[in-house]
Amino acid sequence: MSDDDVHDAVPAEDRLQLTQVQSPDLPLDLPLDFEAFYLGHQEFFHTFAELHLGSREAAEEAVHLVFLEILAA
Repeated sequence: MSDDDVHDAVPAEDRLQLTQVQSPDLPLDLPLDFEAFYLGHQEFFHTFAELHLGSREAAEEAVHLVFLEILAA
């Protein structure tokens, strides 16, 4: 599995919408409990995703996108 597989799993219009929500210069305004859960478990999620996706970069991006989708729901 390659990094491109992660991008292919999310439709282009969703990737565009998710990237528009996030500004690289400003931190996200997350609910405190959501941020605490993410920060407390991110290493586990990144490691798990890396085992399945094959690279740390792809894993971090996939986990990030999933958490943004959960937050938007």
